[in-house]
Amino acid sequence: MQGGPSMLPAHCKFVWAVTLTVKHWAASFRLGLMSLLAIALMLTVENAPVSAQYSAQYCDDETIVKCYYSSSALDLHLDGHGKAMRFFVPNGQEPRTYFNDSGMLYTNGWMVLSGVYSGSGDGYNIAPPSSDPSMLGIWSDVGGPALQVRAANAPGTYLLGGLNRYGQYTFSIEENGALQWGASTRGGMDTKLYRASAATLRTSGNFTVDGNLNTRTLLVNGNFTATGLKSATVETSSYGKRKLYAMESPENWFEDFGSAKLMNGQIVVALDPIFVDTVNTAEPYHVFLTPNGDCTLYTTQKNSLSFKVSSHDGESNCEFDYRIIAKRKGYENVRLETVADVEQETQVTEK
Repeated sequence: MQGGPSMLPAHCKFVWAVTLTVKHWAASFRLGLMSLLAIALMLTVENAPVSAQYSAQYCDDETIVKCYYSSSALDLHLDGHGKAMRFFVPNGQEPRTYFNDSGMLYTNGWMVLSGVYSGSGDGYNIAPPSSDPSMLGIWSDVGGPALQVRAANAPGTYLLGGLNRYGQYTFSIEENGALQWGASTRGGMDTKLYRASAATLRTSGNFTVDGNLNTRTLLVNGNFTATGLKSATVETSSYGKRKLYAMESPENWFEDFGSAKLMNGQIVVALDPIFVDTVNTAEPYHVFLTPNGDCTLYTTQKNSLSFKVSSHDGESNCEFDYRIIAKRKGYENVRLETVADVEQETQVTEK
C-alpha cells in the first residue's frame, strides 16, 4: 500500500496498529522461545556424559558464511585467560591442538603443509609429504621453493636455528647463508662453513672426512694430515684406473729435476728461480747426478742460485741428469712432529 498509514481512513488506521502490535509480539515470542530452547540444549549437553557430548549423533555440521560487507567471518575477542579454541581427538581427555589466549597455535601432532590434494567435497583430502614420522611436513607441487625464509630487518638476525634436548644451540643458518655449529649458546657457535668467494666454500673450524670427498679442486689453507694413503688416480689405456702414491719424508723437502751437458769437463747449472723462491737454498741442499755417458761427475761450488758440475775423467762433453732436493722455506726445522689429535689439525677449503 503506497503512502503508509497516514493515507488510510480512520477505521483502517486502527486495524494497521493492531496488526503491527501482533507482529511485534509474535517476533518477541519467537525470540524468547528460541532463547529458552538454546538454554535447555546447553544444559542438556553440559549434563550429558563425555562420550555423549562428543558423539556424532549430538552434533550437526555448522558452516559460517561471511556477510558481504563484514570484514571477518568470525571474530574471537579473548580475555587473556584459558584457550581461544581447542581440538580433541575421539575419546581424548586433553586437547591435541589449541589456540592460546594470544591466538598462537600449539599442537603435539603433525602439521602438514602440502600443495598435493585429491577428491572434492566431503572427500577432499590434502596428501601428507610421506609416511615417515615427523612433526612438520612440507610438500610443494610448484616450481618454486617448498620453504622460503626471509630474515628480519634487524641486527643479529638469522634464518634458522636448531637446539638439542638441553636447549643448547647446535646449528644455525645465518642471514648470508653461512652455516654455524656449536653446542652451547648462540654466541658460542665455534664452527662456520661459508661462501668465501665465487664457487669457494671455507670453514673457520676443522673439517674431517670419514668417507669419500669428491671435488674438482681441493685447497687446504693450513695443515693436512692423513691417517691413510695419499694417492693420485690415473686413467690408463689398457689397465683402467690406477693409484699412484705420494712419497713421504721425515722432513719438508721440495725437489726439482733437470739435464745438462759438460763443456770442457765442467758446467755451472743455474737453479730455477721459481724453485729457489719456494725453498731455502741458504740451508744445505742435495744434488744427485746421473751421467748419460762414460764419465765420473761431482759437484762443487754449491750456492743459493747455482751449483758446479765437473768430470774426473772420461768425455769432457758428457751429458747428465740431476735431481735437487732442498728444504721448504719456513719449514726448515720441522721433523717427525708428534700428532696429538688428527682431527684438530685438518682444515680444508673446498672449491
